[in-house]
Amino acid sequence: MFNEAAGAERCVVEVCGALRDLPHRSRLIVVDDGSSDATGAILRRLAATEPRLRMVTHPANRGYGAALRTGVEAAKEERFDYVLFMDSDLTNSPADIRRFVAAMEGGADVVKATRYSGGGGVSGVPFSRWIVSAVGNRIASINGVNLKLAPADVDDWDMSNVMSRRLTRELGKLKPGDEVELRVYSSGQTRSVKLKTAAY
Repeated sequence: MFNEAAGAERCVVEVCGALRDLPHRSRLIVVDDGSSDATGAILRRLAATEPRLRMVTHPANRGYGAALRTGVEAAKEERFDYVLFMDSDLTNSPADIRRFVAAMEGGADVVKATRYSGGGGVSGVPFSRWIVSAVGNRIASINGVNLKLAPADVDDWDMSNVMSRRLTRELGKLKPGDEVELRVYSSGQTRSVKLKTAAY
């Protein structure tokens, strides 16, 4: 979180409430990325009474990528089998977290959700956010990249990911400029997609 004082408490309460209903050990790891508002104070107050909340602080703003890396490292320290990435503005409903559990229990290394696969939808998403996402997905598909891997019954997730500990360990070995090849199996066909890593 960076300067999220207005929504920090709601985020923590709703996500921790959703985690209580899961059949597995879980935790909300929040990275305060050098906030200059009351975000840190709110998170410290909540952490004192909410056992599922772990707060990690960057003394100065280091950016989204660094916050993600810090969160992954904290999850590794606690030996969680999976990490789920979620923005704090609650565009994505915490109630949908449970929908990822079956894929995790099945041993998937990555669970990717999208609003644009069968059964998905954009209810509750502001038009301004929907149009940017829709255009971006269309451009990607024109260029031959079409990674619509969502569970069919997930409605409000886009650019949301779950990764296994094994995968985060492997990705942690990559250096900027390394290439990764993904093999996508869908409808009896296999396609390869190459990704290049970059520092940010």
